[in-house]
Amino acid sequence: MHQHQSYMKYYYDELDLSKQVLVDVRSPAEFAEFHHPDSISIPLFSNEERERVGTIYKQIGQEKAKEEGVKILSGKLTTLYNEFQSILDTYPDRELILSCARGGMRSGILVSFLKSLQFPAGQLEGGVRSIRKYVQSELKRLSEVSWQTIVLGGHTGTGKTKWLLELQEQGYPVLDLEGLAAHRGSVFGHIGKDPSTQKQFEWNLVWDLQKLEKDKMLILEAESKRIGRITLPEFIMNAKDNGHVIEMYDDLKRRVANIMEDYQPDSFSERIAEAYKVIRKRLDDGHRLQADADIEKQEYESLFAILLEHYYDPRYRFSQGNSAKGKHYQFLNIQHTSEHLITDQIKQVIDQWWERQPMTHK
Repeated sequence: MHQHQSYMKYYYDELDLSKQVLVDVRSPAEFAEFHHPDSISIPLFSNEERERVGTIYKQIGQEKAKEEGVKILSGKLTTLYNEFQSILDTYPDRELILSCARGGMRSGILVSFLKSLQFPAGQLEGGVRSIRKYVQSELKRLSEVSWQTIVLGGHTGTGKTKWLLELQEQGYPVLDLEGLAAHRGSVFGHIGKDPSTQKQFEWNLVWDLQKLEKDKMLILEAESKRIGRITLPEFIMNAKDNGHVIEMYDDLKRRVANIMEDYQPDSFSERIAEAYKVIRKRLDDGHRLQADADIEKQEYESLFAILLEHYYDPRYRFSQGNSAKGKHYQFLNIQHTSEHLITDQIKQVIDQWWERQPMTHK
């Protein structure tokens, strides 16, 4: 922390968000790519305005870009005042800490404006880039932790995410990678979601791993290297590959029902059809003709049954045949188990293995 002209500048590791509010003044597009989960977005420029100022800077020069920025800002002062006042009304007695991309002009101008109005305001030194550097350093540190893992495997539609979330609610150290990526991991995985960027995923990952670091135990799903457009860090893949495995097996009928529940195809018919085009060529002629007809008639239960049996299941068997198992491997057949009892079956296996480990999920 150090004094800069009329306001204080803080390094990221000096922030105390119980006494301060982090306000991100970058454009909406920048915020969407990566932001601190507890930050509040109050953009100084819209996406279009930021692009216009940037174009002027590159084509004409800095002074003209400043002039355009001031012109845009002057028309927003009343709105900005009201937005910042609303934050202070919600969080009285807290200091506003403003951040832009690098802790430069955008946040500096607004901090000076707020200080002139006697608002408690400071600036994040290095801006959001300093948060990104923190995430990268934490990923490196966390990669050196000796994580012990239990991996929940099974064919597509087995409901692995559902059971992981139930375990999480009961206090087990679950790392929900698909939740952090906001993507289900399949060709259809983005449907009904707003997938994370790589940068945002890495922040989400750090956030969760820090909470789970005490016991150094993770329960996660058997994911491939990529979840949508996200690439998993190598240390997560290594921890998964060396973990104890619970391999779940369920019948096709309930798997199709799980897919129907997750994807809500009647609400996303166009996006289902678009995603299907990516994999239809992988089906043999007979099943491709049937799947094409199912898409046309919106017979989604039949479609998903074909895709599970003739696309996803063969791919899963191949990947399983080329993956290593940990010290313990448990096949768990749940096809005749009532749904409300499945989590208890998984817990029994986990708790048996945990008895051999110097850790607790309490």
